[in-house]
Amino acid sequence: MLLLPTRLHAGFLLALICAILVYLLMFRTSTGFCMRAVGLNKRASVCSGISVRSHMVFSALLSGGLAGLAGVSEIAGLHHRLIEGISPSYGYLAIVVSLLGKNHPFWIILSSLGIAALQVGSMAMQRSSGVPTSIASIIMGLLVIMILARKQFFGCKDV
Repeated sequence: MLLLPTRLHAGFLLALICAILVYLLMFRTSTGFCMRAVGLNKRASVCSGISVRSHMVFSALLSGGLAGLAGVSEIAGLHHRLIEGISPSYGYLAIVVSLLGKNHPFWIILSSLGIAALQVGSMAMQRSSGVPTSIASIIMGLLVIMILARKQFFGCKDV
């Protein structure tokens, strides 16, 4: 544990290191450029001579490895054993965090901290004043709708 009265463990530091490494890979290497190009437009990548299949496989392996590393750090840092229900919809939360963070490692760190504060705050509100924790899910759903509506109606390219 990093801060004893909290549940913060060394997995947080590992996540920060991984975010920095992902930033360096995606924005400072040619492989990262190719991966971003394939993600934005597969057809243009094929026409440019980029191997779409290999970059898609590499990005899937990388993201799966990072997800596995996150799961291992959650088990080893907090629970110290594998328990049933260890991942209550973390995949869906990751989509919300990615949308809020605009797929950039720095902004994803900030958006994940914001979503974590929202969830922990909703649990504290339920304990203290009886507000249901589902309010956090409602707020996150509204955030996703507003982000998608912004892209649809205002033509924003950064989402």
